Amino acid sequence: MARSSQSVSVGVPRPLLHAASAAFLVAILSLGQAVLVPFAVATLIGFVLLAPVAWLERHGVRRGISLALVGSLVLGGVGAFGYALSRQMTDLATHMPQFSASIRSKLVALHKTRNGSLARIQQSVEQAGENLDKQEGENGSPTTSSPADRKDVQPVQLVPTPPTDAEWLRAAWKPVAKPVGTAGIVLILVIFMLAQREDLRNRLIRLAGRGRLTVTTRTLDEATRQISRFLFSQTLINAAFGLFVAVGLLLIGIPYALLWGVTAAILRFVPYLGTTLAMLLVAGLAFVGSEGWAPTVETLVLFCGAGLVAYVLDPIVNGTRTGTSSFALLVSAIFWTWLWGPIGLLLSTPIAVCLVAIGKHVPEMEFLTVLLSDEPALNAADSFYQRLLAGDEDEAGEILEQQSDKTARDVVFDRVVVPALLLAERDRLRGAISDAEQERVMRATLDILRNRDAAGRHEQPGSSHRVRRVLGVPARSAADGLALEMVGQLLGSAGALVRLSPVMLASEVFDAIEETQPDLMCIAALAPGGVNHTRYLCRQVHGRFPDLPIWVLRIGAQAAPLTITRQLLADGAQYVAVDFVAAAAEVERSLLGDTEPGHTDHTDNHPDIERAGLVAVGR
Repeated sequence: MARSSQSVSVGVPRPLLHAASAAFLVAILSLGQAVLVPFAVATLIGFVLLAPVAWLERHGVRRGISLALVGSLVLGGVGAFGYALSRQMTDLATHMPQFSASIRSKLVALHKTRNGSLARIQQSVEQAGENLDKQEGENGSPTTSSPADRKDVQPVQLVPTPPTDAEWLRAAWKPVAKPVGTAGIVLILVIFMLAQREDLRNRLIRLAGRGRLTVTTRTLDEATRQISRFLFSQTLINAAFGLFVAVGLLLIGIPYALLWGVTAAILRFVPYLGTTLAMLLVAGLAFVGSEGWAPTVETLVLFCGAGLVAYVLDPIVNGTRTGTSSFALLVSAIFWTWLWGPIGLLLSTPIAVCLVAIGKHVPEMEFLTVLLSDEPALNAADSFYQRLLAGDEDEAGEILEQQSDKTARDVVFDRVVVPALLLAERDRLRGAISDAEQERVMRATLDILRNRDAAGRHEQPGSSHRVRRVLGVPARSAADGLALEMVGQLLGSAGALVRLSPVMLASEVFDAIEETQPDLMCIAALAPGGVNHTRYLCRQVHGRFPDLPIWVLRIGAQAAPLTITRQLLADGAQYVAVDFVAAAAEVERSLLGDTEPGHTDHTDNHPDIERAGLVAVGR
């Protein structure tokens, strides 16, 4: 039985298991809403109140007194705001009869404007409907009659039984019972979370396991820091928004302008809908409480302008501070609103921040960072290679240009071009791409590099240094020829590169050396492979031309770079570089400096080279 169940579980496709797990999790979140929503709200409020409580404790106030002071201040502020808002509504209801004439005149003026094409279409449809009803009445059966036409039917009037006092109290308490109960649960949870926050933190770390103590600590710290930054920046934006709205309403002449500014600032904590709710509320007040249309239109324009500026700042400020992308925040708002309603909309951003923090520190949850984080999903090398595979050379060139604007050319070669070439070689060996596709990637990369080099040479002035002749020998493939192209660009005007074919024999290389009389020879061999042929060339060339300096460019080597480097040096190479940064430094030192190339013992200057990692070695 155990073996059969194991075989069944192994046979289930992994995507199906992931989909089933996601559906199960969503079902739990939906069914457990009554428990999870108060806990989530309490956690968010705890993050808000943690800073003032901790500040009081650091200044010598005991925890119980700190909680009492902060809680009293918050509850007092909420109560005062609710009282002021209820007074405004009561005052509005009291003066509503005075506003009836103004409302009637606005509606009459609005009704008079309904004389356009839409109004005529509506009248035509209504007339057609009346004619159809009239025709059906004329063609109806004369024997049919309505109950009202029958003389023997007596009308019956149903009189409802008046509710008892208990039923009236139950009907009056029912709409507010659930919100009041939820608010009480949230208040109790907040008090206990703040009072026992260290114990809760330690229990959560212990629950995650002692082996994950570091991961859990970093996750909690980052989530707390990011949520605190979000709340702080959101508070500043909302305060500025509320102040702008209050001043604008005061200039327009709307009563209780400061109250409505505070209301607008508070409602903006509800993502995407808060500004609209505040605008409708205040515009409705302007509509019923003022003469003419001007205050209403001015109020709408005020909110649209302030909301536009705030919505431009929100993705820039909050997206950067929370570490989540603007699109992820929008999707999170839609999902949690669908799942938990308005409370889910309020909690969507903090939940997204926590998920990003989990994804950054838990390898199994890395997909959360890919989906929600504001970090690029692909690095520059992957994007460059992907665009080359898609045949989009223009965007690939733009990627390379953007990276060149940020850093030096040799660094771009190491971080973008070489990894892309290694990815192409890896995919070819795995059978993911064909030889023709790899050749197309190489050709496109060569075109991009040459175009950029031609533009750079056109802008740079000529050099006064003596031009050194460099013979470039690719070890085995077209990728090695691309590496020599990059070497030639590093040489610039200081060297003239003569590049040979990768299929040339050693005797043909000897003929090329005798013909060109180079100042040095550079052998390029991108990893993996090419080591044996490179060593063979070093031995043969050094034996035939012992005075010719030999540089070896061994780019992308991961396994035993120091061992291979020492073998190449023993075979006759004077200099070995494993990246273009080291090669560029040697070009600057040897070709543009006062010393001759290839006569510095780098191994003596780096006794810990095997432990620290190889950069460049010469003899």
